[in-house]
Amino acid sequence: MLADLTGEHALGDLADRWNLPLRAVDNLVTTLRTAGLLAVDGSQQGPLGGLPVARVVAAPALAADLTSGLLEAGVGTVHVIAPGAAPGTARGRLRDRVRVADTVDRRPLPPGTPTVVAPGCLEPDPALVETLMRADDPHIVVRPRPAGVLVGPFVLPGRTSCLVCGDLGRAARDASWVEQRAAMTAIEAPYAAALRDWTIATVLTQLACWAAGGRPDLADRTVELDTRDWRQSWRAWRPHPACGCGWSPPGAASAPAWGQTVPPGAAASAPSSSTRPGSATILSTASP
Repeated sequence: MLADLTGEHALGDLADRWNLPLRAVDNLVTTLRTAGLLAVDGSQQGPLGGLPVARVVAAPALAADLTSGLLEAGVGTVHVIAPGAAPGTARGRLRDRVRVADTVDRRPLPPGTPTVVAPGCLEPDPALVETLMRADDPHIVVRPRPAGVLVGPFVLPGRTSCLVCGDLGRAARDASWVEQRAAMTAIEAPYAAALRDWTIATVLTQLACWAAGGRPDLADRTVELDTRDWRQSWRAWRPHPACGCGWSPPGAASAPAWGQTVPPGAAASAPSSSTRPGSATILSTASP
C-alpha cells in the first residue's frame, strides 16, 4: 500500500486499488501526513486542499471549467455527472483526478460530499435535489438566466434553507409557481460567456469558506448578476416552516422574508413577487 503513495494517484484510485472505502483511505493519508511520514503535494495546498472529493452535476458547457477550478483549488478528486461530457473534463495533468458518470448514484461517495449543481435548464431536477438532501450532501446551485446567472443558495441540509423552502415560500405568494417551476426544469438556457469566470469564482469562494469551517455568504441567500446593468441582486431565502428539511428556531419570524431582495449586509423589509398569481405562463425567472 505504501508503495502506491507516490502522489501519482488520486484518493479514488487508491480506494479502488486497495478495495477500501474512500473515507478510510482519506483517514490513512491524513494520519500519515500529520505524523510527518508523507510529503504533501504542493498542488493540493489551495483553498480547497483539505477536500478529498467533490461532485459536479452540470451542463457539459460549464462542467469542464467548474471541474478544473475545483482541481486547481486543491480538491483531490472531482466526480463529474454530466451526460455527454468526455472523460477528459479537465486540463492536462488534472485529468487523472476526474471521474465521469451519467447519474449521481452510479458511484457512491462519502456522506457530506460537497456538490455543485449547474444544470443546463432554468431550474434543476427536483429528484437530484432530493437525492442530495437525503445524502446530507452540502450543495451550491447555479442557474442560467436569460440575461445573466443566478448563484445560490448554498444548502447545508438541516441547517439552512433548501430549494424546497424557496419553492414553498414562492408558491405561498404565487399560486402558479409550482407549474412555472416544473416548466423551467425543461427549458434549456446557455450560461453567458462573459459571466463564466465570475460564476466559477463565486462558487469556489463559497466552497472555500465552507471548507474552512465558516458560514458561506450564500447560505439562505442567492445572488444574481445581470448583464444588462452588471449589478448584483441579493435575495434572502430563510427556512420555510412547512419544509421537512429542518426546523425554525425561536424568533425566526423576524428573519428576512422569503425571496426578499436585499443588498449585502442590509436589513430586509417587505417581500415582493414578480409573477402574477393564477397564471402558468413564466413571467419571471427570479426564483430562489
